[in-house]
Amino acid sequence: MNQMHAYPIPSETSAFSTSPIVAYAREASDGQEIADLPLHSTLQLIRRLFSLGSNWDGHGSAAPRRESVDSSLAVIRLFRNLVVSVGQRWAQPHVSTNEDGNVVFEWWQGTRKLTVYVRSAHVTYIKVWGVNIDSEMEDGCVTDMGFASLWIWLNEA
Repeated sequence: MNQMHAYPIPSETSAFSTSPIVAYAREASDGQEIADLPLHSTLQLIRRLFSLGSNWDGHGSAAPRRESVDSSLAVIRLFRNLVVSVGQRWAQPHVSTNEDGNVVFEWWQGTRKLTVYVRSAHVTYIKVWGVNIDSEMEDGCVTDMGFASLWIWLNEA
């Protein structure tokens, strides 16, 4: 016998509709403001990379390098602060690691893609706006202030 149950939609329950947001904790256990959920979520995703071992993908890839993961925690905070300082809206990247154990951040906006590789000593990028490797892609090193211009490029109409 197939029974139907009427479960309330969360927005219709008093627990969700009358609880003020200020009732929630303002900081996570790492001290990060909860109000900045995209950054907080990104930091959590980066920390999860520590749990990956060698051959994490079944193809012999290296485990994420501790130095790269540690560097990426600082880099992503810097990136977010630069984006906000130039009046742009921050968006959470896709967080992963590559076969060399470096941390990889990726953002997509329409036909544009920005990929950032965080190695222990330096940060590089690849901008992609088409399929032609000679005329629709660019790569280079990310400087402290240079990320803001990459972000603006990614998000311009």
